[in-house]
Amino acid sequence: MISYSQYKPSENLKEYIDCFWVLQSTQSEFKPLERLIPDGKIEIIFNFKNPYKKVIGENRHNPETLKGAQLIGQRQELYLIQQEGNIYLLGIRFTTAGLFPFFNIPLQEFTDTTLNLQYLIGRQLSEIEERLMEATSFSEQKQILESLFISKLNQSQYCYTRFTQTLLTVGNLSGNSIENMAHHLNTTYKNLERDFAKFTGLSPKRFVKISRFNAALKSLYACDNKSLTQVALDNGYYDQSHFIRDFKHFTGLSPKEFLAEQHSISEMLVQH
Repeated sequence: MISYSQYKPSENLKEYIDCFWVLQSTQSEFKPLERLIPDGKIEIIFNFKNPYKKVIGENRHNPETLKGAQLIGQRQELYLIQQEGNIYLLGIRFTTAGLFPFFNIPLQEFTDTTLNLQYLIGRQLSEIEERLMEATSFSEQKQILESLFISKLNQSQYCYTRFTQTLLTVGNLSGNSIENMAHHLNTTYKNLERDFAKFTGLSPKRFVKISRFNAALKSLYACDNKSLTQVALDNGYYDQSHFIRDFKHFTGLSPKEFLAEQHSISEMLVQH
């Protein structure tokens, strides 16, 4: 049986961390290849059981085997995940720009990459992993991780409030062109593009595209009997054909094909 749970961070981290999550299974109940769709978020994952394999796009000939603690950068396209055997994943999902204040590294460096967490926290990783494995409850594990990130946040002197306000404005203007958004924010497209790459790892256009697609996918999973055309229009698409084009790009399938299959990981992430 697959068990997936999400937990909100403490008050002083909620601006930066969307949630902590735990995924457990005593045997492989996933499909041989699960689809992991871009969602505009960066994650850190501690893997305490069997390693898993990652394939980018539909190129299945060169899978990357991942084990231990990993930083999963912004994903601009479909990942295929193969997970077998016992599963115990402990994850931190950051808000759109939430990782930056902890490490002060431009996040475009991590886009479409999976990186050993030692790159960010060095020798401290071994101690953190040992403490997490020795913890007797998730609440204890969460406390260990929150202490780590609070200490990193205290060391960071960078205030990114201005950019988070930019994100809110972009969200409110999602039906506009990026150029119009830049004009509304009294900046240039180049400056907006540079800030987005630094704080989110994405370009403004890619961020809007991924956000819009995920909102539409959530609407589809809501099962409210809307047509594809209505879902597309409700989520800012010009028409159904533009929505289907994005759908095929981000999932590798048409909406009909995608909904006909079971996608445990995608469903868990979209519905939470």
